Amino acid sequence: MSSGFAPITGRARELLDELLPQVSLTQENLTRAIDTRQLLEQTREQADDLRTSELLMRQQKDVLRQSNDALHAKTLELEEQSQRLIASKEELRRQAAELQASNEELRDTTASLDLQRHVLEELQRDTELKAGELARASQYKSDFLANMSHELRTPLNSLLILSRSLAENEGGNLDEEQIESARIIHDAGSHLLRLINDILDLSKIEAGKMDLIVEPLRLADFARTLRRTFNHVAQEKGLDFTLTIEPDAPAMLYTDGARLEQVANNLLGNAFKFTASGGVHLRIGRPEADLAVPIELAGQPLVALSVRDTGIGIAPEKHQRVFNAFEQVDASTSRHYGGTGLGLAI
Repeated sequence: MSSGFAPITGRARELLDELLPQVSLTQENLTRAIDTRQLLEQTREQADDLRTSELLMRQQKDVLRQSNDALHAKTLELEEQSQRLIASKEELRRQAAELQASNEELRDTTASLDLQRHVLEELQRDTELKAGELARASQYKSDFLANMSHELRTPLNSLLILSRSLAENEGGNLDEEQIESARIIHDAGSHLLRLINDILDLSKIEAGKMDLIVEPLRLADFARTLRRTFNHVAQEKGLDFTLTIEPDAPAMLYTDGARLEQVANNLLGNAFKFTASGGVHLRIGRPEADLAVPIELAGQPLVALSVRDTGIGIAPEKHQRVFNAFEQVDASTSRHYGGTGLGLAI
């Protein structure tokens, strides 16, 4: 075989000429195969990239869809909030109008209250002036009644002494008619003296000057005084008079004996005055279970004076009236029973 650096002979050249087309074709096919393989690899890579891109696009589309849904929900929420905000603005506008109307009404009310306050202050000043005038008038009345009662008692006591002396007829120079006249004068004077005492007591109570002298009082002595006072009244009117001291009553009371006797005399005096037949009954003992007592006296040891009679009675609607000063159940000019109405008031 000849060297590669030797000139190519004719035979070799012919062989080369015959082989060159085949070699060229093979080389071209090989190049095309390599290019095809590279294209296939590139196509495969592009397909993989495309699949990856499609997956990313699908994911991005899902994310975008979710974002669109969220944005749509947010848009709806914002629309609702906008509607609520509009409604709130309308409500605030309405409340502002109501508040303004309330403020106007409050200003009017304040002005009216200020006017009423000024009027009330004027009335209060007038009331204080009138209260002062009333207190002075009450004081003047109390002083006048006290002075008047003293001035009346002096000649009245002399009249009573003289009329009693005449009624006793110690000299024996008066006939029965004159003696009866003297007794009538004495009784009328005694009645007038009691009226003066009642008026003076009422004046003291109204002025708040009634003094109480609390001291021991034997219940038996108190009952004996009442019996002595009203036994002859019962005999004169032909009435039964009973005075009962219950066993549970205490033997001794601590009270103003004179005032307690005055209360009992007023109750019994009214009972005898308005009773024409039957009797008057006084019970002294513990209060009955169904008796209503003031709350400040609840639970304390109490003694009750209960007066009952068979007289004309008092209508229920007039029970409270008889405790008013100068009050009579029957105040007509043709009334059958007399009196000033001071007893129960005192």
